[in-house]
Parts: sequence; structure tokens; C-alpha cells
Amino acid sequence: MARRKARETAFKLLYEDTFGVNTAKELFINLFDELSVGEEINQSDIDYIDQVFKLAKENIVEIDKVISTYAKGWVISRMPRVDLSLMRLALTEMLYMPDIPTAVSINEAVELSKLYSADDGPAFINGVLGAYVRGL
Repeated sequence: MARRKARETAFKLLYEDTFGVNTAKELFINLFDELSVGEEINQSDIDYIDQVFKLAKENIVEIDKVISTYAKGWVISRMPRVDLSLMRLALTEMLYMPDIPTAVSINEAVELSKLYSADDGPAFINGVLGAYVRGL
């Protein structure tokens, strides 16, 4: 599995978690059951997905504070769940995974938003994440 696919899988876990219906273990089981038949997933992919999910959950307050600070005029509870999950993913990488370049985290979030978000999602996500980077 390529890193982009692993990142997409991590995003899906974070998105599903916003509904608060399943435990983390149930989310992982359900998501891995959905992977395409024959799609290879190696230990590195599993470790990345697990690390992102755990870091995002452990640091959700700080991550959401960053999003709230830079998403002018938006409240977390009113944001589209897809956009929120993608920004949480990118910020988890940016704040807690220094081996991943910031530009990669932003670009991947924007690219995934083109697949899963509304038409204005990519610009919104890019704007919030870009504002955060400029504010550093």
C-alpha cells in the first residue's frame, strides 16, 4: 500500500470516529475489512495508520484549537466532518510527526479533499492549513 492510500485509510478512520458510534478497535476492524481484496497492507502502513489515529485522538483538543484559531468565522461543530477530519489528519502529521514534510501533509489533505469534500473543501482546507503555517 502506498503512503497516499495509508493516509486515505487514516482519514477514513478519523472521519468515522467523528460519529462516536464505534470503539477504536471496531473502527479498525471495519475499515480493514473494507480494504480491496488483494490490496496489500504491510506493517509499515498499519503502524502509520495506528500512529496517526492515536496521536490525533490523544491531541484532539490542541489540534482543534489550531483549527479554530485559523478557520476564521467557523466553529468546529459546524464544519463539514470530511474537512475537519482531513485537517485533523494534516495537523497531526505537522505537529507530531516531524519526519513528514509540512508541504506534503497540506498537499495530501487538499488532494484527498478533492475526492471526498464539497467543491469548496480544498480551498477551505488549504486556507486554514496555510494560515497556520504562516502564523508559525
